[in-house]
Formats: sequence, C-alpha cells, structure tokens
Amino acid sequence: MEHTRAFLAYDTLCRIAAEIPEDGEQLLEQCEEEAHGLERTLSMFDPDSELSRLCRDIRPGEAVPVSETLYTFLEQNLEICRLSGGAGGAGPGGLSARPPGPEYADRDV
Repeated sequence: MEHTRAFLAYDTLCRIAAEIPEDGEQLLEQCEEEAHGLERTLSMFDPDSELSRLCRDIRPGEAVPVSETLYTFLEQNLEICRLSGGAGGAGPGGLSARPPGPEYADRDV
C-alpha cells in the first residue's frame, strides 16, 4: 500500500511516497525526522546549525570536532570539488582544505 507524507524542510515542501505495509506510517515519520535532523546540521541559513557554527567559528589550522554527518558532508563536497575542478562545493567560498581521513577517530576538521 502506498503511503505519502508531506512536510516543510529545506525551505520547500517535501513529499515522501513509499510502498510500505499498512502499519508502516511510523517509517514515514522517521524519514521526516531524519530530514529535519539533516537540516538542523547542514543548513547554511540557520545560524545555529552545525555547519553555520563551523563556518563562523573555525580558525585556520585549528582542528575542530564535528559530527559524523557533517564530516561525511564535507568529504563528499570536497570530492565534488575535486571531480569538477572546483566548480562544485558546499556553498559560498567553497572548501579549501581536505579534512583528515577516516583513520582519525575524533573526526576533527
């Protein structure tokens, strides 16, 4: 049975549609919660998001602990920058330094 759920996130109307069992509405709720969690972490427009705080507070040469979500986002954006010759990036100003590799358990950037 197809279930749908609509909600506001990322300054847009989001819609999830999935073929799930009749009692699977909780799965759609979890998907919405995950979307809001990603928005709270990665929003460039929310001054309290982890990404905004990192951009605002980082000091060159200073390692900063970040969540696994933000670390993965930064890694993926750096790969996009590399593959696109610098045409892609996380936002205004782009990213200029590669975060430490997975061998660093503390996930500082």
